[in-house]
Parts: sequence; structure tokens; C-alpha cells
Amino acid sequence: MLFVVDVYAIIHGLRNVIYTLNIKLYFSVLMTIHFFQIWVGKSLLRLRTFFTVHSIFYVWASSQKRIKNTLH
Repeated sequence: MLFVVDVYAIIHGLRNVIYTLNIKLYFSVLMTIHFFQIWVGKSLLRLRTFFTVHSIFYVWASSQKRIKNTLH
């Protein structure tokens, strides 16, 4: 009878350990995904800002060129 209780306790303990490890693993995976999403979002935002500034500059430069062409 004691043996069965011991085995049950060991299995229960292992299950608890595995459960807590799974929770920790789950949270670490979640945090990794979260940080990755933030990093990707920031990179995309930087790219978008770069392209916006670039296109504004391009439009400005082409308008300056057009003004120069009309003046000369």
C-alpha cells in the first residue's frame, strides 16, 4: 500500500514539475514572440518612416527641379 502511495506521490510530483516547466516554457515562448513582434514592428516602422521621408524628399526635389526648369 505504501509503495503505491509513493509511486503516486512521485508521479504527482513529476507531473507538477512538468506542469510548472510547461508554464515557464509557455511564458518564455510568449515573451519571445512578444519581443519579436515588437522588434519587427519597430523595424517596419523605421522602414516606413525612411520611405516616407525619402518620398517626401523626392517629391520636394522633383518640384524644385520643375521650378528650376520653369524659371530657366
